[in-house]
Amino acid sequence: MILNFLTNWLLAGVRLLDDEPDLQLTRWRLASDLGHRAFSEGRYADAEDEYRTAANEARQFGERDLRLSDALNDLGEACRVRGKLDEAEQLFREALEIREAELGSDDLGVAQTLNNLAAVYSAKGKFAEAAPLYRQAIDVEEFSLGREHPVVATSLNNLALVYRMEGEHAEALPLLIRALRIGMNATGQEHPNVGTCFNNIASLCFAAGLLPASETFFKQALAIKQRTLGQLHPEVAVILENLGELSRAQGRGAEADTLFLRAQAIEAAATGANVPPGLSEDEVAQVAAEGPLSDLAIEDVSATLSAVSEAILEQPPSSPSGTRPKPAPMEYAEVPESAPQPGGSTPGGEAPPWTGDRPAVPSSIESTPAQAPQPGAGSFVTESPAIDARPRPAPTGFAMPFSRAEALAGAPPSDGVQSRNLPQVERAPEPRPEVEESKRLAGSDSGVPAVDDGGAEVRIRAWISQREAELGELDPALVPGLNRLALLQQLLGRYIEAEPVYRRMVRIKEKAFGRNDHRLVSTLRRLADVYATLGRADEAESCWKRILALDEARLGDEHPAVAADLARLGEFAQARGRLPQARDLYRKAWRVWEDTSGPEHLEVAHTLDNLAQVEKRLGESAQATARLRRSLEISERVYGGPHPALVPGLNRLAALYKDAGKPAEAESRLRRALEIQEGVFGPKHLTVSLTLNNLAVFYAREGRRGEAEQLFLRTLEIKKSVLGENHPGLGPTLENLAVFYENEQRDDLAEDYFAQAVKALGRGDGPERLGLPQCLENYASLMRKRGREQDAADMEARARTIRSRLASP
Repeated sequence: MILNFLTNWLLAGVRLLDDEPDLQLTRWRLASDLGHRAFSEGRYADAEDEYRTAANEARQFGERDLRLSDALNDLGEACRVRGKLDEAEQLFREALEIREAELGSDDLGVAQTLNNLAAVYSAKGKFAEAAPLYRQAIDVEEFSLGREHPVVATSLNNLALVYRMEGEHAEALPLLIRALRIGMNATGQEHPNVGTCFNNIASLCFAAGLLPASETFFKQALAIKQRTLGQLHPEVAVILENLGELSRAQGRGAEADTLFLRAQAIEAAATGANVPPGLSEDEVAQVAAEGPLSDLAIEDVSATLSAVSEAILEQPPSSPSGTRPKPAPMEYAEVPESAPQPGGSTPGGEAPPWTGDRPAVPSSIESTPAQAPQPGAGSFVTESPAIDARPRPAPTGFAMPFSRAEALAGAPPSDGVQSRNLPQVERAPEPRPEVEESKRLAGSDSGVPAVDDGGAEVRIRAWISQREAELGELDPALVPGLNRLALLQQLLGRYIEAEPVYRRMVRIKEKAFGRNDHRLVSTLRRLADVYATLGRADEAESCWKRILALDEARLGDEHPAVAADLARLGEFAQARGRLPQARDLYRKAWRVWEDTSGPEHLEVAHTLDNLAQVEKRLGESAQATARLRRSLEISERVYGGPHPALVPGLNRLAALYKDAGKPAEAESRLRRALEIQEGVFGPKHLTVSLTLNNLAVFYAREGRRGEAEQLFLRTLEIKKSVLGENHPGLGPTLENLAVFYENEQRDDLAEDYFAQAVKALGRGDGPERLGLPQCLENYASLMRKRGREQDAADMEARARTIRSRLASP
């Protein structure tokens, strides 16, 4: 989430001295990391246990230590999603008390806990207690991030839901309008979050009795979700059900039934279960993709929005229960995600020294190199599963109740906030400033600043300027402010601006403490991450070499922090092709991890995995195979059995066995990877399609044609059901089918699939990256084989043009 560990400490000072016992830090960080991993994988009971351990360890640092507030916040969220609301409330209150005392009331970490506590009150139906907490969080977020930040939109949406549940429609509407405007400014109209905003405005209209307007906005939400997520996405089913409830409320029962049927068909197509009665599997797919409202267009609904604003603002604040239809479910807007950052619970914004955070080298399946195209026969395309073998910690973030769409995707059930329909009491109208705000927003887009209006950066720069005037430009007292400024710039994606600030901090620390002082490490880490993000690999690697030297000098050669530094340098060397050096670094890291953390530690498995990839590229296949097997054994023991994180390693091991001439061993690993994915995600998940594709390629190359064809077609069917008929991601599978049929001498079918593949790949953003040149060359080979020389020449010319464009600066 965008509010990762940076936001917890954005305005907090940096501790320049670190005298806590290393063992205590290690225990706390290990429990926190394991908790993050379990939470991100949906193992909420395990996450609660680990977070409880982290909280117990953090209490040793002191009852006002910020690490304790992080641990309590994480534990509270685990309890919240498990329905332990009383305990979650107590934990969030304690975390909030620490953060307010240590960070001040205007810190983003305080806003985070306010949101989490408000979510608990909402889940309990205590809306009057939730609303002021959301308002307080919004004030902090606007001050720190600016009024137009997507995080602000999320909190606005959540506060609007609270007002809606209390029947305060006039208070809820301006908040939803603002959230909609922020979303459209940030992403444009064609984005799923904008669809969520329209869904929620529609739900408000439904609750207010404005049924025609509700239908307009539900249809707009549906059109956006279908355009951006595909017609078979579970969130499309949610909006169809909302429209069905609306149709039923309007007395259009037959229409409601058709909408409910399509929603059920989408769910059946996504999960492979609960097929609606009376429909075959083929009919389910057809109804899901081509049923009612499947061809809706996105329209301009601004006039309806303005009319609804006036109508709702003229209503009394609330009305007696039963005079309006049952509210349709609103969705909580999701905070836009950024790349997860390591070290989500470290004070001062500093990354933990040994969390195993990963840059540069991904640990996804290594694709089998494509063969050079042969006359009359193209090459198959292998694909990489999206699951990394090494889950990253989930940063602490805002707690928001899950929508039904999230529940369909496997999230825990909703805590009931959306569907609660409380009795409502009439009260005398009171002055409502939100109404005036709504009138202003409904009539004009002006008045809402597009940038931060006097927020965090202005205050931080003023603080730095004042200290500079008093103390000079290289005084260590400037470091906390400079660190806050650089973290803010990183959070907002302004890495070019953050880089000189971090360099200045390095110079200040060097002058104050010397070049060999360990207090340089935290800033060097941040600077290295900025360099890596900016593509300046030499400078990033240089920073990590200094970090390693400083850690070795302070901690000795045998320490987990040193192992993590060695592994990071190994990743840089691996990415830049210095394979012998990468091998030596990984071997050193592996030995240190084993000596310090034990031979069964997950970091040992991760390092062996990376070492195996390097050894394979160096031609040391037997050694690589042994490393991978041991890595998988350790990982399976740590995870407690089959787990999706094992899949990339199984695919890599299968490739090694295939290269070694052991097809039976290769097949068994690919089949095990498939069984794990189907068991976790179901047989029709997109992740399953990637392993199906690779198994089909294996069968095709082994001459097992019938099995290969069946799997290629099943892969295509899954992709179409998830991505839609026109997605560029269909391209590799269409191309594989074309190559398969060409090898089978079924040239008519091959030509048809090649044409579809070229069309699909051409829809992508930057088709070079999706393999369009190679596909064109394979297609040209078929055309030449069929005597269509000019068609072949045209395709080859197009492929050359794309490759030339790719090669140009």
